Amino acid sequence: MLFNSKVYFLVKVCFVLFVWGGSFSSSAQDVHVAVATNFSAPIKLIAASFEEKTSYKVIVSTASSGKIYAQIIHGAPFDVFLSADTEKPQKLVEGRFVDSDDLFSYALGRLALWSKKEKIYPVQASSLINPRLKIAMANPRFAPYGIAAKQVLKKIQAGRNIHQQLLLGENITQAFQYVDSGNADIGFVAWTHLKTIKSSSDSSYWLIPTDFHEPILQQGVLLKRAKKNLAAKAFVNFMKTPEILLLIEKSGYKIPR
Repeated sequence: MLFNSKVYFLVKVCFVLFVWGGSFSSSAQDVHVAVATNFSAPIKLIAASFEEKTSYKVIVSTASSGKIYAQIIHGAPFDVFLSADTEKPQKLVEGRFVDSDDLFSYALGRLALWSKKEKIYPVQASSLINPRLKIAMANPRFAPYGIAAKQVLKKIQAGRNIHQQLLLGENITQAFQYVDSGNADIGFVAWTHLKTIKSSSDSSYWLIPTDFHEPILQQGVLLKRAKKNLAAKAFVNFMKTPEILLLIEKSGYKIPR
């Protein structure tokens, strides 16, 4: 007996919401932050600093921006969403999950092309022309960094016949993992990932010029459901402080002006 795909999706959503209800029940002293995976390293530092300076606790969930957006519209109990783009926050405004005055821009992402294989050194734009390489990137359907990578491929005219070479990750962190594990020869990763590597002696990367793709402007939102949550409002204000903006910049991002 075959399951109708729509029925299966609804059952899956209900199950996920049930799990959320049991696992993420938060008190008035908590803020539940959903974060795009490219920002997974900085958010750990930000959350720790916020908890140290306040009486509040931060609960962090990470996934691709597209997946988090889908979870929010199906009832996920997030208070703050740090997206990797502006499209998902704007859709939440249009869907009345967020008030427009509760949007804020917190970072400009940088994309890098990275490899750990000596045969590819030095990594540069021409590295993508090699038809024998397996190339990792985030799936453009779900991840803004994947959209940027697709634009880079189009700009250097390497996108016409490389579909069989592509290894698509659900998000930019999975693309990084494909290269790090050796499953991909080279890949598009967030520069912030490379900033966290202890040693770069066994790898090479090309920091892609920003004019090779549309700006990766990352926006955050305070969800309507959290407008009375003092912890959530305090966290959003904390994200805008000079201390945190400097931390974000040191993590491999530019600060929107």
